[in-house]
Amino acid sequence: MEGAKSRFRRSLNAVKSEYRIFRDQYDDPLTCGDLFAKINFEHCCREFPLRMFQSTINRWAADETHGIRHWPVMAYAASQYAFRQREFKKYGAEASPAHVRELLDEIRKNARRLSRALVQFQEMSARLSDGTAPLAVPHLSWMDEIIAQAMAGQLASEVNEERLALVHAARVDFLRRLVDVEVAARDVQKRLDPKLLKRRRTPENRAL
Repeated sequence: MEGAKSRFRRSLNAVKSEYRIFRDQYDDPLTCGDLFAKINFEHCCREFPLRMFQSTINRWAADETHGIRHWPVMAYAASQYAFRQREFKKYGAEASPAHVRELLDEIRKNARRLSRALVQFQEMSARLSDGTAPLAVPHLSWMDEIIAQAMAGQLASEVNEERLALVHAARVDFLRRLVDVEVAARDVQKRLDPKLLKRRRTPENRAL
């Protein structure tokens, strides 16, 4: 039984894709020079098999062999069209100058808020205790160090005491980058050119 299963797996691996069978029979697809040199036709031909284009090819191709050799490029075009349709559907409305300006303002404000909150939490965790809650400061310090490790790109559920110095340096660097983000967002907000975002009227089917 095991031998039979093994032979069955090998036979499946030996099955050629429709595109490879096409290559054996018709050689290379007809393309526009080197434009499609790096295209993975096998992938798009699996997504859009020949039968989906056969009737179209039969209608316009005087020579059936010549027509079939266009199938990989047709499959690629159909695949790209389907991809663009999905992407444009996800995008929603294109960015207007007002929307871009609003997003830049959010980036600037949120970078500042995050920076301030992180610094405030760090300062809170380093305060002297008045003795009324003896475990408060150690607990805050532990939470602050967990967050600092995440800022250093070392997310963990416990504090790594052997890397405290490295985490501290990375924390400082992270906070500096937040300040840089705030400054950059404020700068590009001033340099936003609405003319460059102005769009011509687009067709209803943008994927075309």
